[in-house]
Amino acid sequence: MILVLAGTTEGREVTGLLQREGMAVSTAVLSPYGAELLPHKDGNGLVGPLDRERLKGWINIKDIQAVVDATHPFALQISQLAMRVTAEMSIPYIRLERPQLELPRHPLVKTVDRLEQMEAYFQAGQSVFSTLGTNHLEQLLKMAVRQKARLIARVLPLADVVGRCAEAGLSPDQIIALKGPFSQELNQHLFLHSGADLILSKDSGQVGGLDSKIQAALALEIPIVVWLRPTLDYPLLVNSASEVIDYLRIWRNQ
Repeated sequence: MILVLAGTTEGREVTGLLQREGMAVSTAVLSPYGAELLPHKDGNGLVGPLDRERLKGWINIKDIQAVVDATHPFALQISQLAMRVTAEMSIPYIRLERPQLELPRHPLVKTVDRLEQMEAYFQAGQSVFSTLGTNHLEQLLKMAVRQKARLIARVLPLADVVGRCAEAGLSPDQIIALKGPFSQELNQHLFLHSGADLILSKDSGQVGGLDSKIQAALALEIPIVVWLRPTLDYPLLVNSASEVIDYLRIWRNQ
């Protein structure tokens, strides 16, 4: 059986491909919403945070023969955990990561390596439009308060997510609860409607809609700050679900 650490478009795609190849698949996702998006819902998976003991226990119970890590490029802790556990248990680890987008060389496109570096671009009286989700919401709010800026958060339209925004102190007009994908035109409309003066995004690749956000920001002449994805030394890194299948075919036939 193959374990897919999912929760992304790539995770859903590779899970479906593995099933079509006739391979037994188990999945692990962080949230029930992530589980709902998977191509199969047979209960053969984990939902919720993973630690070393839970991951090792699941690998033993399900006789997992290989782990495909298709988590988000910014989910460092789970990738590091998966690499450690697979090394301890001597099973293959395959990192499936969406290709990076080549960022345009433009004065309005800024890059940072860490979240806190974004604060340097906040200005008093500005509306800062965040597409970073809710994981860093409290830190972003503190940054906005320090710089006397107004934060707007685009988040998933889920009750617990919107509730988290409200609990953090965002008013209804600071919350845009929508599910992507977002075209350039829709991004432009949202940026204009919210009065955005600055856009924040992760380096989430084309799959994550980074290209359409950049195009929309440049069309409106609004600066966009991109949080560059962190890098890890993966034992095996591929950029497509088909490459995972190719590797596992060879590995299975050895």
